[in-house]
Amino acid sequence: MRNERGAFNIGIVIGLTVLALAMTAVLGILMPLTDPAVGSEAAGQPLSYTQEQVEGRKIYIREGCFTCHTRMVRDAAADEPYGPMSLPADYFNEAPALLGLDRVGPDLTCIGDRQSDIDALVKHLRNPGSVHEGSTMPSYAFLSDRELRAVASYLTALTCQEA
Repeated sequence: MRNERGAFNIGIVIGLTVLALAMTAVLGILMPLTDPAVGSEAAGQPLSYTQEQVEGRKIYIREGCFTCHTRMVRDAAADEPYGPMSLPADYFNEAPALLGLDRVGPDLTCIGDRQSDIDALVKHLRNPGSVHEGSTMPSYAFLSDRELRAVASYLTALTCQEA
């Protein structure tokens, strides 16, 4: 890379820079475009929310529920109870997609398949310890009945999309 005078050969430096940029473009832009999950072959159907469910989703975001509950089933034995593995198309109309960071509480990807009773979810949100002894989930009793029902309605809409 250095010439006989000890200086860098600018041609080699430019060539390596161009090569690195080209590889970045191929790996970061072109290869993901060939992934079938990005195109029309993607499985899953976008969820449609009622106005109450949209309001519940806003409260879910405002209260930071996604910081303790993920919405992303991985291909692992530990995730089996939560339903089929999540696919990119499952989050098609979600902005932002609330995938979560930690799993302090259970994954909520398919909670609507496991719990469709809005009244039971409201009871749980109001006083988690009365439903699950020893629950570390905080109480949301400070929310109005309308807000609790909206969050519960949103949660029941979270169903798995079979491929």
